[in-house]
Amino acid sequence: MKKLMMLIMLASSFIVFIACGKTTTESTTLNTTMQPTTEEQTTEVTTVTTNTTTTTENNETNELSVSSSKPYIFVDVNETVDLNEYSYRTLDGEITLADVSIDNVSSELLINAETLTANSEGTFTFDITYNDTTLKIYVFAKSVEATDYLIYKMDFTNVPNGNIPDDYTIETMGLGSTGIKDGFLYVDSPDIGDPTRVLLPDFLSGFKNYIIEVDFTIQTAIEDSRWASLMFRFSTDNYFQMCVRKNATTTNGVEFAKAVNGQWNVPITTSYPEIISPSSLYKLKVDLFGSNVKEYINDDLLIEYEYARDYSSGHIGVQASGARAIFNNFEIRVPESYIDYSSIEYQTLVDAYTPETNLLMAPTVVQTISNQDDINQLSGEVKAATALFDINPNLEAVNNDNEVMLSIIDILEVTKDNVIPAFRTPVGFVGNLLAIKLEELGVRDAFVVSNNPTVLKVATSRYSLLRGILEIPYDEEKPVLTDEDLLTIRNDTNSSGALAVILPIEYATRYNVDYLQRRLVTVWVDTHGLEDYDVIQGVVSGANGLITDNYNNVYNIFDRFPENAMMRLPLIIGHRGMPSAAPENTVEGSVLAYEAGADIVELDIYLSADNEIIVMHDDTTERTTDGNLVVEDSTLEQLRALTITDSSGTFSDIPVPTLEDYFQRFKDEDIILFIEIKSTNADLVPVLKDLIDEYDFYDQSVVITFHVAQAMLMREYLPEISVGLLNGGLLNGSNLNSIIGATINQIVPLKTTLNPYFESVTQEILLALQHRGITVWPWTTNSPDLFYEQLLTGVGGITTDYSSWITDEYVNFWIPETEYTYSLSNPTNIELTGIFGTPGGFKYSFPASLEVLSGQETGISFGTKNLVQGITQTGDVYILPSFETTLSNGQTITLYYDVIHIEIID
Repeated sequence: MKKLMMLIMLASSFIVFIACGKTTTESTTLNTTMQPTTEEQTTEVTTVTTNTTTTTENNETNELSVSSSKPYIFVDVNETVDLNEYSYRTLDGEITLADVSIDNVSSELLINAETLTANSEGTFTFDITYNDTTLKIYVFAKSVEATDYLIYKMDFTNVPNGNIPDDYTIETMGLGSTGIKDGFLYVDSPDIGDPTRVLLPDFLSGFKNYIIEVDFTIQTAIEDSRWASLMFRFSTDNYFQMCVRKNATTTNGVEFAKAVNGQWNVPITTSYPEIISPSSLYKLKVDLFGSNVKEYINDDLLIEYEYARDYSSGHIGVQASGARAIFNNFEIRVPESYIDYSSIEYQTLVDAYTPETNLLMAPTVVQTISNQDDINQLSGEVKAATALFDINPNLEAVNNDNEVMLSIIDILEVTKDNVIPAFRTPVGFVGNLLAIKLEELGVRDAFVVSNNPTVLKVATSRYSLLRGILEIPYDEEKPVLTDEDLLTIRNDTNSSGALAVILPIEYATRYNVDYLQRRLVTVWVDTHGLEDYDVIQGVVSGANGLITDNYNNVYNIFDRFPENAMMRLPLIIGHRGMPSAAPENTVEGSVLAYEAGADIVELDIYLSADNEIIVMHDDTTERTTDGNLVVEDSTLEQLRALTITDSSGTFSDIPVPTLEDYFQRFKDEDIILFIEIKSTNADLVPVLKDLIDEYDFYDQSVVITFHVAQAMLMREYLPEISVGLLNGGLLNGSNLNSIIGATINQIVPLKTTLNPYFESVTQEILLALQHRGITVWPWTTNSPDLFYEQLLTGVGGITTDYSSWITDEYVNFWIPETEYTYSLSNPTNIELTGIFGTPGGFKYSFPASLEVLSGQETGISFGTKNLVQGITQTGDVYILPSFETTLSNGQTITLYYDVIHIEIID
């Protein structure tokens, strides 16, 4: 008997661009790589083509199932279906369709106790009941010769004028209207800001892969740029659509667009040869398979997009904005090859556990899974946020002895709704297989971890929603990392497509962690199997996450710190320099921000007509200079002839600056430039690369942009450099899951940080994103109260016009030396003195507060000025230094530095 086919269902819940909607606005090399062998590479090639639906022999699950989210069965006419092959999950566990009550059976179906047969082509139904729950099951039947299933067909030609069909839904209408008239479904929206939407019957909402065809035209539009669309994988404010403008001949006349929390992201557009005529009908066609979307008009392929992974399923519908459109002859088909045989999907986001602690933004905790006890703890009330599994080529979790513990499905079952799964492998083809399987199962919330950048690059390229983490091994021949080494780590992390890096404890110093975080790299520290003082070092390093084999111990260590213990001060970002004291986007203002204590200076760039990179916020010079030129239509000479306006009269004769001016002034200074690409010109990024190459400015450059297309070009031309995606509405979802899901969908494929408008940032969002390796860099904070509030929230940085607010705060604390040797036979004076200071440059020496973490048995004590004394025996002493300070707003915080180690010898 031919195996039954079952459609898998998924429950689904910018680019700042004028979309179909509103405008929204190398050096020293570390040993971090392990290249796959030739055998591994060969295996990868053969497995890619054959392993899209396999399961391990340890995973004997029924691959055919029905549920409220996927109540479908696909059959051939006169084929006998064994109902024992279909599982149905209930509160009592998993049963088969042979174990439920069946009634209300369509006359075209023959059902007995254990079998089902369809005697003709079509869509038929029956009800199943178990206990008090009833579910309608749809049976789609085709002839044996047919290659696809017709799952929906609607022709309005003979439908009387009036309201839309009862099984259609008006999702939103506002001032618009909809109904049936003259053999068409009409959708009328007279208001640009309030589209009219109609959804097709609900039973279509879970399909993942299909082909939609519908006849369409736009009868009227309030302006030629207005549009109508075919929506798919739809949920309110989050969906895909094929958009067609009245004037389809423009460069964005036809679009593939994403709505993400109500904000438009348009990754690809094209034009159609003619303006849409009200006297003609056009056949729209969307071919959707997995992450691949093809859009046609009259069978001409206009758009193909390969990265539609944001949403896996959802409603199908149509809408119009500022236009009246008509539709007829809906047909939706599922080819046999489009049916997803997966029986389980894991799209749900985890509510990751966050402990209550006095730490300001405590690091996320990752538990290594090595035995059954570790597995059992995943379902406890208190747990780690992430579970890290080492996996073998069969995608099975193995322990330290390489013994199999769980299959891939078992892993997803035990982590589902409990913790975020992370999968670790050093092998290239395993990373590829993992990506294939996780994409197949709809997993949206997971990490892949490797010490091999190639593994991460392959895995995250194959499945763009996977979050890569690069693990850096300790090199005994390189006990101390140089800046060149750290830059190599930054480069390898970004080039591999990773969001974060794991440092061994030996490299997890405050300096190293800060160096990487300043360049937008998320840092985790491996404290697995280490002593408490090492775990504390991981905490005080300011890392974003800790890896451990004992999360309870880590939480106990968190509890040792006092209220408002701060391990990582948010970086201060001078917004366009320091506009509160000097003209914006000038070298002069940026110098003031730097001198005031800013860690980063932000600036905006365009490309002039003669390919020079110009620093200016607006696309014209009207607001900020004594002339009015369009920046990208003007030459450097024309722009240089203008003078920057200074209303204070302090600065005069400042010409329009170039990015090269900034590079010349700040080269080798302790400052990072946030270079915001304002331009949509695709030629800008290659020119930027040439300039960074010329000045070797890689270590001081970060790029931020609203434009997805520019972020993608950065990955092509400057893959080493970190990128932040600016966004004004991504965090405006209706609930936390919607926000985190939208952020993952948008940020992870681009491998960027999130740089949102400050008003949408909450502590809840920050914590949820930190668990996922995503740092947040809000803009722009110009309220002193909010500035001090954000200092305590754990954001990556605070963008402000007032860098001077941090100038005189005593928030700098460090210990000049943290490694000492003390000889009992030849004692020397060791004074553990701290340096305290302000970002403005003031500093002084003073004894820090000291806590002995380990080594009390040596008899160590401290005298005046923290002079080490009282030592009576050999051993190792570990000491935690701290400093309590009060901010200008009256808030007291405690600062920490690296753990001090004193080796006492005889």
